[in-house]
Amino acid sequence: MSAFAWGFAGYAVLLGIASALQRMLQYLSFMTAENLGFIAATRFFDRILRKTSAFLLEHNPVEIQSAAARGCSALTTLVQLGIMIFIPAAAQLLLTLAILGVLVNIQIAAIVVAYGAVAITLGWSSTRRARVFLDRAIEAGQENARFVGNVMNSMDTLRHFGSHSWTSQRFTMKAREVRDNWRTYVFQRLAYIAVLGLAIALQFAVTLLLLIPEYRAGAVTIGDIVLFNTLLLQLNMPFEMVARAISDAARSRADLIPLARLWVAPEERRTSHAHDFTPSEGIGYAYNNGRGVTNVSFMARRGAITFLVGETGSGKSTIFKLVLKSIEPDCGRILVDGTDIATIDHTDWYAAVAVVPQEVMLLNESLADNILLVVHHSDFDSLTTAG
Repeated sequence: MSAFAWGFAGYAVLLGIASALQRMLQYLSFMTAENLGFIAATRFFDRILRKTSAFLLEHNPVEIQSAAARGCSALTTLVQLGIMIFIPAAAQLLLTLAILGVLVNIQIAAIVVAYGAVAITLGWSSTRRARVFLDRAIEAGQENARFVGNVMNSMDTLRHFGSHSWTSQRFTMKAREVRDNWRTYVFQRLAYIAVLGLAIALQFAVTLLLLIPEYRAGAVTIGDIVLFNTLLLQLNMPFEMVARAISDAARSRADLIPLARLWVAPEERRTSHAHDFTPSEGIGYAYNNGRGVTNVSFMARRGAITFLVGETGSGKSTIFKLVLKSIEPDCGRILVDGTDIATIDHTDWYAAVAVVPQEVMLLNESLADNILLVVHHSDFDSLTTAG
């Protein structure tokens, strides 16, 4: 077999390897993104479990789940953009421009670089100008998720009052706000695309002006010019991919904002054990509406029953929440064997006390899940054995 044939065979092998590597990269980037999504989802849920009681009152499960789903999807998108777009595009651009400058014309290479700089700059500028509409759309979507969560918790009551029409109108209003912000964002992007089209026209016009003298001199043919135009379009693609990726990254950033806000929300304070505190009295706590308890003193002994007696609204539940560390007193201290419970970690405190709530709380899951919810030292296998 001649060297020429061996060259074609080697070229075919390289094409096959390149195609296989490209498809492998797609699946590897997908798996890497899913791994990151798994880590983010599990860590986010772990942090939610440590949030304050005020946080759990302000944010309902639908809102939290919506933020988590959007945020994890945004993280996976960012990883795939980095692996599939930014890194390959950078390598392709450097290699292609080097070959183009050496084998074709340094002026043509400069024109391609100039167009790429314009495309990326326009994409970044357009995305920055339209970012406010992205943020508004995401925020309105989160407000709708919060509204749905609140409605689901009170659906029976709303039905009793015939509030279907108001509920539907309220949801539609926010959904329309989401749509309107997305529409404004798209119109902003359409203006960018029009300017980018003018930049492409200018690039080809300048390039053809440079090639016409060579065509007249007989250095190139019409076929060469057509082939070169095709090559120029291929060279533009990595720049345009990066510009589109910037837009995708901006949308992912907007989707990450709700998750980030919930992620950094205050958590229950973690403190180490402390001893030798001086006993004191006068517990006080005030809600935002001004109600609460002031200058409360009590004594409870282990093995004995202590009753909290008072009229409705006198603060019995507030004292119970203070003892359980669901809320922290504004003044005074609660002591256990001389130790201020404010210095005891929530996990340690809940492990040392038992609570019988006024209302039975069951998850909408199987009986086994509800048993394992509180029997932390057991697992499903031991539960099956015991059954």
